[in-house]
Amino acid sequence: MTTPQNQKREIIFKGQLQQKVKTIYEDELWVVLCVHEGGICGIPHLEWYSDLKNVCEHNPIKVQDLLDCQYVNVSIGEERTFVIGFTDKNRPILELHCPTIEERRQWVTKITETLSRLNCLLPLEDDINNQQLNGGGNVPRKENLYIAMNEMEEENKQPKNENIINRIITTKNSSNRLPL
Repeated sequence: MTTPQNQKREIIFKGQLQQKVKTIYEDELWVVLCVHEGGICGIPHLEWYSDLKNVCEHNPIKVQDLLDCQYVNVSIGEERTFVIGFTDKNRPILELHCPTIEERRQWVTKITETLSRLNCLLPLEDDINNQQLNGGGNVPRKENLYIAMNEMEEENKQPKNENIINRIITTKNSSNRLPL
């Protein structure tokens, strides 16, 4: 897919990334997150270039639209890699590797902000349910659910242990009563 050179675009972010294909990484290329004029609010794209000169000339090697994006997440086990998934299961997941963790943070933030602004980042079903429970507002989760669950388990365990200790102490202090 090629884009016309005279089409207007807004460059949001650019940097060097490697795309992971199966188990290997392709050569590092310049990648640009941009929004092309068109439609009601513009169309977000990632464009791949061999060098910065081609970025200025708007002559990409490859173009990927980010319409109907379902998620932008950090890859599990690879802290410098992020993934972009789509609602259409036939579209391959994009897995992109950054030179540094900080650049990965910037890419994830910029892509997420841009797609949210353009209403191209579709909420997950759990997020839709949470929004309905919270009165329909777009309320982000305040905590990591895994940590919250572990804390709840610890809280539930602690009172039980305290109750057993209290019953034993009460039994010893009272007249020969057995703990319940």
